[in-house]
Amino acid sequence: MWWGCWASCCITGDLMRIAYLTYEQIGQLSKFLDAEDNETMYLAVNMGFWGGLRLSELHSLGPANINLDTGAVQLLYTKNDKPREVFFPAPLCERIKFYVKHNRGDVEKWAADFDRAAALKLASLEKDAQRRGKPRPWVHRFLMEYLQEINSPLFGVKYQAIQKNIRRLPGRAGLADGAGFPLEISPHTFRHSLARYWLEQGGDLGKLSDYLGHSSIAITNDVYGRFNKRVILDTAKSLFKPL
Repeated sequence: MWWGCWASCCITGDLMRIAYLTYEQIGQLSKFLDAEDNETMYLAVNMGFWGGLRLSELHSLGPANINLDTGAVQLLYTKNDKPREVFFPAPLCERIKFYVKHNRGDVEKWAADFDRAAALKLASLEKDAQRRGKPRPWVHRFLMEYLQEINSPLFGVKYQAIQKNIRRLPGRAGLADGAGFPLEISPHTFRHSLARYWLEQGGDLGKLSDYLGHSSIAITNDVYGRFNKRVILDTAKSLFKPL
């Protein structure tokens, strides 16, 4: 139908293996999806990348959470229950405007159904938690599990549908490894790809940690710190000139 996509290039040697796509490969996928006239998948790929989104965040993101004039995106349902803000570039916002305009009735229904179901479930969980003396993390965990069972407020599909189709995209788009096999990816590949691109462009590790919504910079450093060191070393080598 429409979902699917991303790659599994790995950093080898003494560096942690991280699956990612290069910026050029992301462009290749976008062109492929344009050629297929697959606007839904195009948006999912680019939103996942530019927002550095987890699959649960991509799935639960609705049009009301995106300021299409400024590109500011409010993420309400996150892994650690800490809302945060990310950014979509202007061309992507224009594509989202076009998509919503041409699917307005469906999107409005999906969003209304999602918001209603999420609010009812949250109220039920909070009431149950109060009665049983359960902490807030207990409520959040079961709410997140429930949200995966209902349709996305923007795309009208379940969590598993996004995951399944993302995995299929490299084969359809012709993205292959050195041996000619389709690249193996997951939705999290978008997030890794954004982190890699951020650091390649000289972005700060601490700001990346905030952008990705990690609970501490130590987590960001554990996952991407070694790659960041390689970027620093490569930059240093490029600056070296024989005396």
